[in-house]
Amino acid sequence: GGVNEIEVYADKRVVEENLAAGKPATASGSYNSAHGPEKVVDGSVTEQNIDFWLLPEASTGWVEIDLEEVYDLSQIRWLNTHNRQFNDRATTDWSIEVSADGLDYFEVGWGREEFSPNPLWVSVPAEGFSARYIRFNVEGFYNRGGGVNEIEVFGAN
Repeated sequence: GGVNEIEVYADKRVVEENLAAGKPATASGSYNSAHGPEKVVDGSVTEQNIDFWLLPEASTGWVEIDLEEVYDLSQIRWLNTHNRQFNDRATTDWSIEVSADGLDYFEVGWGREEFSPNPLWVSVPAEGFSARYIRFNVEGFYNRGGGVNEIEVFGAN
């Protein structure tokens, strides 16, 4: 016995790592330059340092990640903030929209979270959506304002 040749074909390349890590992020606004939108894709979730994005005081808004190419999505995960030892900020009401072109957006998830000084990851299934842009909308907030610690995106291209 033996094998002369083996061929494998696949339509898509499955990506196991976080597609959003280190990608460009913009926001409707930030509390200050230390709490900028780039914090949601920095890979740090400890909140020991300022590694989370905060909106300006008492306002709603959004943060958006540019994946730099279109992916067939499988899951989006996000981790709320609590603003370190202050425990005075978090996102309560939220939605996530995706877009392939930055013009037409489609909602893939929404919800309401209770404040926690130890927030857990929130997973949003996103199968059936292809996107380059991921927009997280803060529609309600706890105490002084809203924000997000980290956003992860998984899929294939």
